[in-house]
Amino acid sequence: MAQIMMVMWIIWNNRNGFLFEGDKLTPQQLMERATILLQEYVKAQNVLKSGGVKNSARWKPQTVGIYKVNFDGALFANKKSVGLGVEVRDVEGQPIAAASKQMDGVFPPTQVEAMAMHFAMDFVADLGLKVVIMEGDNLDVVNSINSGENDHSLVGLIIEDIQCKVNLFESVVFSHIGRIGNSMAHGLC
Repeated sequence: MAQIMMVMWIIWNNRNGFLFEGDKLTPQQLMERATILLQEYVKAQNVLKSGGVKNSARWKPQTVGIYKVNFDGALFANKKSVGLGVEVRDVEGQPIAAASKQMDGVFPPTQVEAMAMHFAMDFVADLGLKVVIMEGDNLDVVNSINSGENDHSLVGLIIEDIQCKVNLFESVVFSHIGRIGNSMAHGLC
């Protein structure tokens, strides 16, 4: 019963994401999210039964000098504009810098996410950071940058420009993060 309820909630949440933000997941992605959320729910119930959490987990990179960069884009159809947001955290998980940018125009959601990644790369390059983990919540954009394949669409051209910027850094890792984990960057949009 819990699995059915989780799938129903994910479908409803996907519908809202599509209506209000233009994001739409495939049926396979919906099932994967439902499975992951159900597993997390079961784990949380087990923690409650065992008396609570004994230690809290925080993101900590292995090496000093690594920065986690969250980026996100948002569509504002009623204003015919988009917002781009980026947040940078240090090895302790503390925010060290943030930026946002508003732009007029209506763009497809994937293009907005690619624009946000581009904005974030420019921002961290201007900060002089050399080792970064770039996290975004659009799986298509993250997969596109990681694949290295040529794509002659407008999004592909933005991705190609981002790939050129990688040379400005000692190390860049592009990673997908769930929307919940990217809420601070989304809030900056």
